[in-house]
Amino acid sequence: MKFLTPALLIIIFYLSSCHKTEIQGMEVYALNEDIDKISIEVSNDKPDFGAGDSVYFVGNFEKLTTVSIEITGRVSGAVKKIQLNADELNQNNSIWFGGSSTLIGFQKELCDVQISFVGTEIIIKREIEIVGITNFDHKNTIGLESNGFETNSSSEFFKNCTKVDDFIAAQGNVSVKVPYEVNNPYLFLGEDNLGSGNFYNLPIDPKRVWFNIYVFGTGDANARMFIEFKEADQDNLAYQNGRDDGVQAFIPLSHQGWQLFSFRYSDLGFSSVSAFGGSGNKTHEPAKIQMTTYNLENNGGEGVFYFDLPIYTIDHPFDSNNY
Repeated sequence: MKFLTPALLIIIFYLSSCHKTEIQGMEVYALNEDIDKISIEVSNDKPDFGAGDSVYFVGNFEKLTTVSIEITGRVSGAVKKIQLNADELNQNNSIWFGGSSTLIGFQKELCDVQISFVGTEIIIKREIEIVGITNFDHKNTIGLESNGFETNSSSEFFKNCTKVDDFIAAQGNVSVKVPYEVNNPYLFLGEDNLGSGNFYNLPIDPKRVWFNIYVFGTGDANARMFIEFKEADQDNLAYQNGRDDGVQAFIPLSHQGWQLFSFRYSDLGFSSVSAFGGSGNKTHEPAKIQMTTYNLENNGGEGVFYFDLPIYTIDHPFDSNNY
């Protein structure tokens, strides 16, 4: 028996490992035994993510299994993918807050759910109707708006542009449409002005602060979006031209389709025009940002572009897949 024990251990190890492989750094466990039925329940098939709802899945497989969950929006085409190794699905390992794994986010729409298991041909299908989209402003982010372009300020936000819901938005159901013409070299699109003494709740450290925005480019290299963050420097309560800093970000429209742009605040430059944001202390002070303005600079181009979900995030760029 002394000689059989190591041999038995080798056989047991071989049999137990033959159902396990590794794909892209993740161990994959096959459920290759005969299973008559796997029951998967959805916790909420009509979530209002804007009201804080979530969705998770419940099911038991009796052994460690690689499970893939794919949720696809019928209108937006957005996809959320969840893959995990588990012997059951529960709130802790399969929760979804409405974010997407793709660039485009979900809308208020019907979604198809497919749940599959490595080693089997079993596919479980479910349906979810999103009745309210995710409000990313309430998910550890500090945003200018919440997918519907409701700004933090009482000032008029939109000029020379239009809020629309007849175009596939990057996130949610609404984006901003901006037409521009050859003979118009500059367009002021609007601002988010918090008013004297009011500031975004951002950290002091500029390396921790990110500004993110989706822009639908036209392929036009002659035009660019110009965003300026106006700081009330030092102990000032309100930004003032000719005295304070204007920190700037530029986005050429030379790309085509939606693209997410994320800027670390500490990497952005200052205005070079002394009368307009170029006379400050040249110190990045995100906690003193009082106003965010949106503009278009155009050198002979024309067309229509869109932008969506301008939002501040802390410690990392915005990623819808985290929700």
